[in-house]
Amino acid sequence: MGVVRGYVYDSEFDNYQGLKRRDFSKDDKQLIKKFANNRIPLAASPDEGTVKYLCRQAGVEAEVVYVLNEILSYIGFSKTLGEKGKILAEKFSQALRQLKEEGVIQKIEGKYF
Repeated sequence: MGVVRGYVYDSEFDNYQGLKRRDFSKDDKQLIKKFANNRIPLAASPDEGTVKYLCRQAGVEAEVVYVLNEILSYIGFSKTLGEKGKILAEKFSQALRQLKEEGVIQKIEGKYF
């Protein structure tokens, strides 16, 4: 199993003793290069998007077989903006929702993944 040195994946995965050998890479790019050259049969990464992009760049067909965990991302708006910040957050949410509904986000992801 190929992994990136220094990454924290998931406590269960990181502490799992049944994995016979972990092959360490310095970064995702090196990890995917090893995968592309059949030096490792599987690659684990904390960032699915990066791996999909790098695989595509390397001309490698890869499939996600297991998601270790999903970490939600958030965007914050300062409370010091008062009502202006609240309106900004609402407009941002509305625009993001519209981009998802219209398939724009999926189209952008398709360009890179």
